[in-house]
Amino acid sequence: MFTRCTSFSAGRLTFTILLRHLSQYKKLYKMYPRKLIVTHQEKEESVGISFRYVNEDHKIDRIFNLNRGTNEQLGSVLKRINSSISKVAMKKRKKSKQEELPEIPIKLSQTLLQTVNEETTCINSLVHNGHQHSLIIGKDQYILDINPPIVQSLNLPKNIMAGFQLYPTKFDMIFGKEDDSLFTWYRSEKKYESEKDGKSNLLNIQWEKVGDAFLYNTSSEDIGKLLKLEVLPRFGERCGESAEVVADVLVSAGPGECPFERRHAFTKKMAGNKSLRVISYNILADLYADSDFSRTSLFPTIPPYALAQDYRRQLLLKEIIG
Repeated sequence: MFTRCTSFSAGRLTFTILLRHLSQYKKLYKMYPRKLIVTHQEKEESVGISFRYVNEDHKIDRIFNLNRGTNEQLGSVLKRINSSISKVAMKKRKKSKQEELPEIPIKLSQTLLQTVNEETTCINSLVHNGHQHSLIIGKDQYILDINPPIVQSLNLPKNIMAGFQLYPTKFDMIFGKEDDSLFTWYRSEKKYESEKDGKSNLLNIQWEKVGDAFLYNTSSEDIGKLLKLEVLPRFGERCGESAEVVADVLVSAGPGECPFERRHAFTKKMAGNKSLRVISYNILADLYADSDFSRTSLFPTIPPYALAQDYRRQLLLKEIIG
C-alpha cells in the first residue's frame, strides 16, 4: 500500500520530502551518490543528521546539520529539515530581489512512492532501519550512511619548524580507528612572504604530496610554505568523508643546533642487555607559560614564541626520540 508524499510550503517554494525503501532500487546508487550522514551513539538521546544540499536554481550550496531526539516522530524531523532549507532559500530570494520562487519539480513514478510512516520514531526510521531507506528532497535522493567514521576535530600546531616531526595537536574521531585511517600530507608548491599572503590565496594553491603517515618529518624544503593534512577516516574497509586542515603558519627555520643534540652524542647506541636509560623532565605547564605575567615577570628573557607549547613540544619530542 502506498502513502502520499509529505509536502511542505514556504511562500511559493515547495519541497516534497519522503523516506522510502531502497531494497528494490539498488541500481539507483550510482545515479544518486548523495549522502545523508546519520550518527547515534549508545546511551545518547539524540540523532545527528548532516547533508549537503545543492540547488543551482535557487543558488543554494550548503551543509545542513541537525540534532533531533531519538523518540521524535519522523514527520517532525522532516518538517525541521524543510524549515532549515526554506530559511536559506528565503534569504537568497531577498538578496536577489526575486519576486517569487518556483516550485521544485517532483518527478517520481508511482512504484517509487512507498513511504515510511511518519509516526515512527527518529531512531527507528533513521538508525535501526536506516539502511533500508533513502531521503528524497525535491528531485534529489540521499542514501543514508549510518555511523560512518567521522573526523570531529583536526588541528595543526601554531608553530611549525623545519627539521622536526609534525603531527596533529588535536585529532578526534568517532566510529573509526586511527590505525585504519589514511593520513596524507601536502605542501604548497609556492613559498609565501607571510601567512596572510598564503591564506588569502588558499583556493588557488597548488599542492604537492609529501607524506602519507600520521607523522611528517619537516625539512628545509618546507620553509616558507604552507602545509596541509588530509585524513580519510576508516574502520576496516569502511570509509567516511575525508577532512583536511591547512596550517595557520608557514614553516619556519629551526633554532639551529639545540643543547640536547650535543648530549645525543653520548647515547648513539642502545643501552644494551639488562640495562635501562632513564630521562626525566620538569615540563613547564602551559598554564604557567602562556600568560602576560609569565612573559613579563617569570621568564622575561625568553621570547614569547619559545614559551608557546607548540614550540616546546617539537623540541621535547626530538630530544626524547634521540
